[in-house]
Amino acid sequence: MNARGQAFSVFKILIAGIVALAILGILLPLLQGISTPQSDPQNIAAELVKGAYTQPGSVQTSSQKAIFDRDKEISAKAIQTKVPGLLPEQICLLPGKYETYFDNALVSSSGGSLLKYSSPSSQSFKVKVYCDTVTDIPPGLTDRGLADTVGTQFNSCNCKSGSGTVSATDICCVVYPER
Repeated sequence: MNARGQAFSVFKILIAGIVALAILGILLPLLQGISTPQSDPQNIAAELVKGAYTQPGSVQTSSQKAIFDRDKEISAKAIQTKVPGLLPEQICLLPGKYETYFDNALVSSSGGSLLKYSSPSSQSFKVKVYCDTVTDIPPGLTDRGLADTVGTQFNSCNCKSGSGTVSATDICCVVYPER
């Protein structure tokens, strides 16, 4: 067989490999920037609240991490539309121990009905939800070691202050990020 022809086929394979790597180098950054519905904090929080609302006293944790991009919001009203029988005032969105990543003035002024990510770079967090009666949430947070962070923030929540139609015996769901 001609030695020259064999070298040419090896060269073609080498060129094909280089082209494949170049295409992969272009596509990977594009694919990493795409947020899937499974990583959307709003969707994850809504699904967890739906499960935790029917099981008061339990904590639900997301199996996958939610990706928070700058200015990404979680809204109690949007969650409420996916959970029948729940009022927006019964959902409290808190930054927990990650206050530096979120707009705390907005959390306080909204009564916990809006959580907005304000850090310049994206971060991944698991989402946790704890639902219980309004009077049982503070001791429940203390039992879980969250009295210093989520527990103190809970005092500004709409469901804690009894605003609207929420009473002390109604179920309130606290939603917060965790690593």
